[in-house]
Amino acid sequence: MTQTLNLVQPQSAFLPMNIEYAASLPLPFARKNMLQNEKGIVVCGTGPTLVTGQSLREIRRLKRLGYKIMAVKQAIRVLTEHEIDVDFSVAMDPGEKQIAKTPLQYGVLYFVASSCHPKMFEYLMKNKMQINIFHSACGAATNDMCEMEIYEKHFPKDCEYEDVAKGGYTVVNRAVSLCEYLGAKKIVIAGAPFGWREESSYYAPSVTEPAGNASGPTLDDQAKVDGRRWFTKADLLPSAVSIARKVKLNSSRYDFIGDSLAASLCKKSDAFLERVCPSK
Repeated sequence: MTQTLNLVQPQSAFLPMNIEYAASLPLPFARKNMLQNEKGIVVCGTGPTLVTGQSLREIRRLKRLGYKIMAVKQAIRVLTEHEIDVDFSVAMDPGEKQIAKTPLQYGVLYFVASSCHPKMFEYLMKNKMQINIFHSACGAATNDMCEMEIYEKHFPKDCEYEDVAKGGYTVVNRAVSLCEYLGAKKIVIAGAPFGWREESSYYAPSVTEPAGNASGPTLDDQAKVDGRRWFTKADLLPSAVSIARKVKLNSSRYDFIGDSLAASLCKKSDAFLERVCPSK
């Protein structure tokens, strides 16, 4: 777990074109603080702890208290199968494969990153889904413009740096950042393990993904984080550390449901987090 990671988001030539396409659509941009009057948001990933009895009971309890449910990818279908209504979904992946991972559910507001593939927008619009656009840091660049300059060109009213969802490499990271932008008072992270235990898998049973499909070799912490072995990947580890650092700065705003590497890392020192994943 002390391996130094040098992770750089590749600058893909199609990302600026995706952003330009999103700007051409007659879709609203997500309003800052639009959810500030809500009790809180439960961000649901696709991890196996999402569907444990304890997790489902806690999500239902928060739903009854007035919390809104934000599901990423196939978590929409998983929660619906367990009779939990989903309010929001988040999409940030720039490729077409995201379409197959995004169930359609009427009544759900889909927050879609401006860098998402045009076919993703077409898929949702064709099926008459509600859509709000947001910006998610993606490494877009051209020969003469950086990412923020691209946003400023195509979204001149919605391009403040602090308003771009950022941190980590997973859609859960960006969903949490989006919740902050939307003004959520309380953010609860459920079913987001950022790894897996020796006796478990990375996905909930009904999620149609190959096990351990994150990029790179498997990393083993040798039970150094919380006394039980965690297995993770080179993109998931800094994503967990990113969440942990965020929570340590403002612990009253965040909470977890279910086993999570990020939750365990929150209990470690800043020096430990720096050794695991250097901030610079």
